Amino acid sequence: MARITALSILLQDQGKEYLSELYGKVIEGVMKNLVSAGMKNADLSGDPTSGSVEAKRFVNATPQKYGTARAAGAGNKVKAKPVVVQISEDKEIVEEIEEKDIRLYGVDGLLDRRSANHIVRMASALDRDFFAEAYNNAVAVEIPDATSIEDELELIIQECENTNNDFVDGVPREFMSLVLNTAYYGKVRNNLDKQTRANVDTGVEEFYTWHGVECKSCTHLPSGCRYLLMVNGAVAQPVMASQYGAEKIGLSEAYAVSLFYHYGTEAVMPDLIFTGVATGLSGLTVDANVSAELFGKYASDLQSGIVIGADEISGTLKYIADYSAAGYTGDEQSGNFLVVHAACTGASSITCELVGGIHGVSTLDPDGIAIFRITDPDVQKVRFTAVKGSDTRSREFSLHNLTLATS
Repeated sequence: MARITALSILLQDQGKEYLSELYGKVIEGVMKNLVSAGMKNADLSGDPTSGSVEAKRFVNATPQKYGTARAAGAGNKVKAKPVVVQISEDKEIVEEIEEKDIRLYGVDGLLDRRSANHIVRMASALDRDFFAEAYNNAVAVEIPDATSIEDELELIIQECENTNNDFVDGVPREFMSLVLNTAYYGKVRNNLDKQTRANVDTGVEEFYTWHGVECKSCTHLPSGCRYLLMVNGAVAQPVMASQYGAEKIGLSEAYAVSLFYHYGTEAVMPDLIFTGVATGLSGLTVDANVSAELFGKYASDLQSGIVIGADEISGTLKYIADYSAAGYTGDEQSGNFLVVHAACTGASSITCELVGGIHGVSTLDPDGIAIFRITDPDVQKVRFTAVKGSDTRSREFSLHNLTLATS
């Protein structure tokens, strides 16, 4: 039987108690749904409400001859490298519920169903940012052409296993996690199916370890990333969430139910994150350094103050009338045009796409110059993908800080 029979009860003690229980279930559900849950750095200090926390990496101790400290009158000082994690991402899930919506399920029945979706969406957002941060800071390990799947995975594992620097003197495999996109996970699974081993059940969907390393399939890896091998704790992602709240919407029968959460994501140990790339396929760069004439105009005629950051492009796009840029006809020849240049050493081709546009994916000419007609910078994004064989490198940029001139 429904505990909450009317939306107005959500504002009373009984309703607030229910929302508190629902919040607890959501947070528990998010942790169960996160692929990255067990990989996060939990050794953080500071007050998250201040806007940041800190992780520290301690330098390895150095064994010295007996009597060294006595002779010096002091031991070696403990050295640590602090990494500040800014809690800069502010998210909300706010949904309006009409009184008529509760007639089928009841208030708590409907909210139970909506909270199940909130768990999935919150976990998805956290995982995407976690693995994007890991991928952007990963050590790129070159994989020779024609390397078999089993040899590639062993190569990447040993690259991590043999890491040696001021902070690390080798890494046991039990501390590693291997996260694969669905396509590459399937290839590894198919490879296992071909092996004749009594201890491998080829009828089950999942395999849990590869040569002693925990393995997971994930749909939230960045575009172009086949897999990430990382030591647990290499990335920090502190999360603060506010308890579910409810309020009456004026002049209506509707109530708003809201969940607010805040988080930050930072690579604490980038030297312990690895991904494989084809031999000779280096980083994909995107810049605004275009000096060539482009269908009768120069980049300075089309835009000004263009700044290309890690994942966004800002500046001003001038309004241009009757511009006969390649691929644009009719009314599309007037508007705001963005010009950028992409390059990637070793790539056989580079493709570009205006996400939210109508022209789909295009392959860049050898000069690497792309021209996009931007109509809605709050929604549209530009994406570039460098390709060499089965390996890819991708970058995507938001455009919400672009200004579109109207005349």
